[in-house]
Amino acid sequence: MTLMVLALTTTTSCQQSTADKGDSGSDGDSDSDGDSDTDGDSDSDGDSDSDGDSDSDGDSDSDGDTMSWKYDGARQGSIGSVSVECDEGDLVKADCGANSPSPCVPAAGKILCTMVIKDGEGAEQYSGLVGLEQWGRGTGKYNKPNYEFEMRIENGIDENPTPLLGMGKEEDWILDGSWTDRTFMRQDILFDIFKELGGATHVAADSRYVTLNFNGEARGIYRVSERIKRDDDRVEMEQDSGVGKNFIVKLDDDGLIKDISIGAGQDDWQCVYPSEDKATDSQLTGIQVWLAHLATEMAENEPFDWLNKDNVLDWVLMNEFAKNMRTYEKGWYLFKIGDEKANLIPFDADMSFGQPDTSAEGWVPHNDLTSNLLVDSSFKSALAPRWKQLRSGPLSDSALTQRIDDYLKALPSDAIEANFGMWPMADLDLSIVEEDYSTPEVSDFDAAVADLRAWITARVAWIDENIASYQ
Repeated sequence: MTLMVLALTTTTSCQQSTADKGDSGSDGDSDSDGDSDTDGDSDSDGDSDSDGDSDSDGDSDSDGDTMSWKYDGARQGSIGSVSVECDEGDLVKADCGANSPSPCVPAAGKILCTMVIKDGEGAEQYSGLVGLEQWGRGTGKYNKPNYEFEMRIENGIDENPTPLLGMGKEEDWILDGSWTDRTFMRQDILFDIFKELGGATHVAADSRYVTLNFNGEARGIYRVSERIKRDDDRVEMEQDSGVGKNFIVKLDDDGLIKDISIGAGQDDWQCVYPSEDKATDSQLTGIQVWLAHLATEMAENEPFDWLNKDNVLDWVLMNEFAKNMRTYEKGWYLFKIGDEKANLIPFDADMSFGQPDTSAEGWVPHNDLTSNLLVDSSFKSALAPRWKQLRSGPLSDSALTQRIDDYLKALPSDAIEANFGMWPMADLDLSIVEEDYSTPEVSDFDAAVADLRAWITARVAWIDENIASYQ
């Protein structure tokens, strides 16, 4: 079933429910990603003072525009492991990339395999059945395949949610080979910091590093990553009542809801919750109606009647910090709870932090989406003060250095050497992602990390000098 855009007339009741929400949409009800206040008027970090001065160490003091933020340290002290055993008869050749192992896991349709997951100390986190298939729209082109898996009980059908490696209890996970990111860190830097900026309104996927063994063969380093979905440990929201008021959608090019543009590079929306195979007609219609209203408000220069301004402010700044090249085009999520305003979730950030081979100067390519956001003068004027706050906390030079150092604790040299022995750095060609993308030249892992550090240092310095004139 394909849903086409409805011809909508904005009713008085619709307008009233929006107006009743206040100006931030972050009123304390859980919407799984962020940091909210209760008055609808915030400085976007929840902790402000009166004089606008900041310090440089990330600690809040009494004289300035600093933020209440604390880095909790390394999320992982050593690398974990995943071992997968699949029946050779369930593997296929048709879905394997030209330079990928063959036969391989099917690209569509999960096969039943067994999986054992251990933490860095060798303690077993999971041992049992999983449904396994390839993951990612374009990753069939990659040498190193990505996978998604669903934990299942002994009957091989029902779900078996399990907490993993310090992450929440769920059954659906991703095994991301990070073939396009030779540091393994780019998505983590963006997602981890975004989550730290708030509570229920700042959601992003968590992940941990593991080595993968597939049918007795080493496959290198992977990230076990969360999927974006409704769950107490992911996007926390009550079950929808049946009319499509609680939902998660992804801006994508193969979604069920078609032709609703908010100025991005895509105008199709994929229903994540309720899922497209389970959503009722009334739920799909409710989601479609809301998205169509959002599109109208964006075009009429009132985006924050429908979007949580504080969430969007951090979403824009963090993606600009990363210079995530596809930020305003596609691949990100939006979620809404009841009559609250909606929040954005960053995703698909491997083309960031100097990838493709891009300068640390200049903004992410803008489009009508950013124009529709920036027309709000209060949003535009909040960008520079918020950036200053971030630079006194999670984006300070010292905090960024420490974060990368801590990721390295779970990326030991022997695992790095083995990974790039199997998947040589020189084989990476980002033009398979986009024809005009060029690939940064690095000789080894240490050089790749050094290049990432240098790019980030140059990037924040450039934004410091130019954020006041952001447009």
